[in-house]
Amino acid sequence: MKTLNKTMGAVRRLFLAACHTLRAMLLWLGRVPSLVYLLVYLGLVLAFAGIYHGLPDGSFFHATSKYEHDTFGGDASVILAKLGEHIKDNFVRHYDSDMPTISGWVVQVGDLEAASISVREFPETVLITLRAPLSFNDLSFGEVRTSWECTLELNLQERLVVDRLIYFFPVANEPASAISDLIPPVPSLDQMLPIPDSFGQTGAPVFSLPVALYNDIVGFGQGYRGFPSKVSGHFRRMLYLSAGVATASAMGDIVPVTSTARGFVTAEALLALVVIGLFLNALASQILSRKPKVSLKR
Repeated sequence: MKTLNKTMGAVRRLFLAACHTLRAMLLWLGRVPSLVYLLVYLGLVLAFAGIYHGLPDGSFFHATSKYEHDTFGGDASVILAKLGEHIKDNFVRHYDSDMPTISGWVVQVGDLEAASISVREFPETVLITLRAPLSFNDLSFGEVRTSWECTLELNLQERLVVDRLIYFFPVANEPASAISDLIPPVPSLDQMLPIPDSFGQTGAPVFSLPVALYNDIVGFGQGYRGFPSKVSGHFRRMLYLSAGVATASAMGDIVPVTSTARGFVTAEALLALVVIGLFLNALASQILSRKPKVSLKR
């Protein structure tokens, strides 16, 4: 019984000492201006946004990323511009002209463009639409103008890498070849998408992409599927997530999917609680210190 009493007494003394130490620490921390804790809190949000931004691809799932039309539209325009330049370079290199005549039709290479890209079926396929103006001079009809347009379906699982280029064998939706019996058919896909002679004869349309441009398209597709780390605005998304975690107001549209990401999110939530507590403690200490002291002496 005596041993139990001694143990309880020792525990009580330790508890009182811990309380005294904690009270003294809170009083000391309360002397720090509350503005300092507010700045620490904001710094915490920015720091964890940077940490989230630096985590490996696929650490967070973004349920609403595909609805960021402005961001995805801007990135799509950049990809299409690069794709158009690549096709033009191949065209000029193959025909040694920026206005070649193919099957009687004059192709304005400068106006050849990649008109649209769709990653709705990513990662299986990507749809790319190409467009080019054509003109034909005929003694009977005069100048005939039309537009060549073709949609390519690229199977991303079937590709061949040769000399830093990735080759695909697309399924193409080619335009009608004949306009009139008196006018020659428009150029075929093989003629509009020439490949290097060193590649050989394939007997089927071939479409090439530089490795860097292929990676851009893959990153764009991953962004549409909920992992937009390669799409513009990634730091803003991570700042939005960090602010939501720190203020306990995250909407759940961005969630961690790896153990590392979950660990950092948990750490930020706990640290944010500590900093908020210190801020309130400092604020309370400052308010109490400004109250006038009432003297009982007459």
